[in-house]
Amino acid sequence: MEAAFAEIPLEHARKALQNGLVNVSAVYHDELVGMGRLVGGVSAKGKEPFYEKMGFEIISNGIVKMVEIK
Repeated sequence: MEAAFAEIPLEHARKALQNGLVNVSAVYHDELVGMGRLVGGVSAKGKEPFYEKMGFEIISNGIVKMVEIK
């Protein structure tokens, strides 16, 4: 399975990764097979319905999404 991502300038990607709270990479047989990034302040006011539609839960101090990896 392959995901399609929008191309962004390298400098934007570098800044986004530097500003992440936690960055993780999954490597299998010396090949990058996945990555994730934890960011703070994920929602702009009024955009909560978008996040709920994507499976996030609105809680008193922010927005959260739990992902179980088996």
